[in-house]
Amino acid sequence: MSFTKDQLVQYVYNSKPAMNLYQSAIAIGFWPDFPDYKIESLSWFLEAIEVSDISIIDDLLIKKEETLKRYIAHIYANRNNPWRVTPGFLCELALIAKHPNLFKLENLVEHGWDEDIASIVISAANKFSKNIA
Repeated sequence: MSFTKDQLVQYVYNSKPAMNLYQSAIAIGFWPDFPDYKIESLSWFLEAIEVSDISIIDDLLIKKEETLKRYIAHIYANRNNPWRVTPGFLCELALIAKHPNLFKLENLVEHGWDEDIASIVISAANKFSKNIA
């Protein structure tokens, strides 16, 4: 199922767990980006894991909150330059950590990710996935 931009915006900005993760990322040192910058890409991640109910993200963010915060901090510590993040992007990162076998470096690059960013995220996901799965 494909989600519309409006559905994604509605979910992300009304999701307390997504906004909590976003606030944690900003507190760590990530820079905020335009609120719905590239939010449509979240639909691709949801399609890849074959989800028709976007609220499964909330379940993941609630059940694995502390591990996801450590995962995000690990990504931040391993970046080479400042990164801008959005709540939608952080949801994507959580889905990658939950399903690292579905998201490979090549897939992310094909979907517009910078190779360095994709590499850091994949490496972190592989490290943390056993605690998130």
